[in-house]
Amino acid sequence: QDVQDETWAIPEVPPELLTEEELKMTEKVVYGRSYIGYLSIPTLGLELPILSDWTYPDLQVSPARYYGSVRGENLVLLAHNYPTHFGKISNLTEGDSVIFTDMDGTVWEYEVVTKDILDPGAVEEVISGDYDLTMFTCTYGGKSRVTVYCDQIY
Repeated sequence: QDVQDETWAIPEVPPELLTEEELKMTEKVVYGRSYIGYLSIPTLGLELPILSDWTYPDLQVSPARYYGSVRGENLVLLAHNYPTHFGKISNLTEGDSVIFTDMDGTVWEYEVVTKDILDPGAVEEVISGDYDLTMFTCTYGGKSRVTVYCDQIY
């Protein structure tokens, strides 16, 4: 899939929706890339570093933050649908565990609430939901987005 193809294009988050507080997370630079933590999805056997911001070239290396923060209870992560990234998130089911460990060492535990298939341009649905953690990737062929919504376990 050509990442420059319009069907695969990831729309930018409107700047007016971003605040400094939402973006504030400790970052650590590793091999020239800035990371905010790592994600564990035990059901899928995945342990993934999470980049602080996304670019098409960086998404080839690792999943990334698309929007929000753990403290803002609105973290949205995206990744390619590679089997070693988010390619298997459509297999997650309600109640599955998802764990995010930030660069301060704080562990944030979530469970899957629901999932959906969205239109590629559905930015508002992805970033304005009432979920603490959202993960999305393309379906094979790039025509839609597999989106998994999680709530924090307190």
